[in-house]
This record gives sequence, C-alpha cells and structure tokens, in this order.
Amino acid sequence: MKYAMTVVWNEVIKLAALLALFFMLNKTYEFLFCFSILLSIRTFSGGLHFE
Repeated sequence: MKYAMTVVWNEVIKLAALLALFFMLNKTYEFLFCFSILLSIRTFSGGLHFE
C-alpha cells in the first residue's frame, strides 16, 4: 500500500509540473490531448513496474 501511494504521489507531482510548464508555454490544450492519448495507451499496454 505504501509503495502504491508513493507511485501515485510521484505521478501527481510529475503531472502538475508538466502542466505548469506547458501552461507557461501556452500549449495546455496540446498537452492535455497528448496526455489523454498516452494515458489510454498506457492503461491497456501495461507499463506497471514494481520495486
């Protein structure tokens, strides 16, 4: 459980940092579009790694 919460927290931090960066570059919609496509691919292709 602790590992899962660490992974989720790290993903939230990474998402917030990338969103802030793309917001400053005025490319928020492009980022969200690409993120949604990559998220759907990652969900079905696996990509879950355990420590």
